[in-house]
Amino acid sequence: LQKTTHRSFHKIEPGAHVFAMTSHTHRLGIRATIHRGVSKDSPGELLHESTDWADPPFDQFDPPLTFEPGEGLILTCEYDNTTEEHVGFGLSATDEMCFLWAHYFVP
Repeated sequence: LQKTTHRSFHKIEPGAHVFAMTSHTHRLGIRATIHRGVSKDSPGELLHESTDWADPPFDQFDPPLTFEPGEGLILTCEYDNTTEEHVGFGLSATDEMCFLWAHYFVP
């Protein structure tokens, strides 16, 4: 039994217009957030939060979000392994994963 948190930073191309986003984990995911920031250690501005691994919200932005040079998205996923098994990254529903989808265009 183990709780785990994973954070990652993903730079966004300056001038990109992000109009929607969502997160994805599997069954042991208890919370996923996406913040706007400049590094994985910056607190950033909360843009997305999900506590439902099976049906995370699909957040839309109107007007779209724009990003300055150096800015990006900070993805944080929290897991609670309530099983007696070791669970690692993988593509199976019994594995875990953590990623985001950001829908954008560059004019």
